[in-house]
Amino acid sequence: MNCFDKTDVRLVPIGSAANLLLNNRSDLDLVFLPSNDSKQWKDFMKQFSGNSQFRNSFLKNTYKQLRSKRVGNVDYPYFNARIPIIRLFSKRKLQVDIQFGNIEPIRSSLFVRTCVEYDERVALLIHWLTNKFLESKILKSSDNLFSRYHVNMLVIHFLQAMPYPVLPDIISLSPWLSKNNDWNNAVKVLTRQGSLYVPSNSDAPNENSVGELVIQMIDYYSQIDFRKMGIDTRGRVFKKTDNCNATFQIVDDYFDVSSTCRVQESPQFLTRLFEKLKLAVKEENYEKLFHYYTLPKKPVLTMF
Repeated sequence: MNCFDKTDVRLVPIGSAANLLLNNRSDLDLVFLPSNDSKQWKDFMKQFSGNSQFRNSFLKNTYKQLRSKRVGNVDYPYFNARIPIIRLFSKRKLQVDIQFGNIEPIRSSLFVRTCVEYDERVALLIHWLTNKFLESKILKSSDNLFSRYHVNMLVIHFLQAMPYPVLPDIISLSPWLSKNNDWNNAVKVLTRQGSLYVPSNSDAPNENSVGELVIQMIDYYSQIDFRKMGIDTRGRVFKKTDNCNATFQIVDDYFDVSSTCRVQESPQFLTRLFEKLKLAVKEENYEKLFHYYTLPKKPVLTMF
């Protein structure tokens, strides 16, 4: 999908559209890149981030261009969102969110994609934990709750931190995941113009089943005090640096913020979730533990 007149504009898929974790409720998230030239990108981001007049004008012009191309129903730009976006609904009713110029989620999506391709159990564990977040009604970023990104990071952290890791330190083993690497390489992979580099596993592999890993992950997170401790995306645990008990700290190599988790009361949410899961393990209630929760269907309105 590229409905823009400039040939060097690219729309790069991120999130579940790029990391192989799609499900039937997934939206399509895209990053608009104005150019593949680093200098032009930096100039654009400097103006887009620091000049509200430029940003608002650019968003309005992009909105008009999308409307003129008849790509679907286009919402008016979300100027004041933490990450300004344009949202549209395609003719097939797919929700598409376009953000502008951000390289961080592109690199992060490639990181998750590499982990998923490294070992097939990564995706299965993520899908299981995502379902438990849904069941506990704490997964909805639009309501300031957790996002699927947070679930991905919890699983990937654990699989690197456990005593016999399923995942190695993926970032250090994959040159393309380095922040010093040209971001165009990540763009090429996510737009299917380049091959994904997946490091080989030379150590003795962890052969635990998905079920065994689920129980180990529950035990692992049941021992973490989410109010006082934080985690990073390379399997490390540390004492929190933000001195805020109201949020759980996740440090991501690709985002220049102290934490990528801003969910209020997130320590309490996580503690309650893993306590409930730990109780199911203790009671050997594996039917409950592996029960697949399905969201209730919206009622169909009928005319009498």
